[in-house]
Amino acid sequence: MNNVTKKDIIKNLSHKTGMTQSDILKILNGFMDEIKKSFIKGLRVELRGFGVFYPYNYKKRLFKIPNSNKKSTTEDRMILRFKTSKSLFIPKLKSKEK
Repeated sequence: MNNVTKKDIIKNLSHKTGMTQSDILKILNGFMDEIKKSFIKGLRVELRGFGVFYPYNYKKRLFKIPNSNKKSTTEDRMILRFKTSKSLFIPKLKSKEK
């Protein structure tokens, strides 16, 4: 399975738009910085036709370490989640019955 990297996106956009790769890099970094700032503020970022980035809070919880039977707790933490737009869903191909 191949991955698409930031470098690949920059090359493709540069080729399609005719803009330089350094200009595309500045735009892409600015876009990612805005998402980060919104995330830090606890705001959701909605991109119509693509999806929604939103912060999700994990609360502190108690867990047990199996080897030593010691109990410990995790800290509260916030992560970034992404929900895709309905227009991005790829329908499953139905298998043909024989």
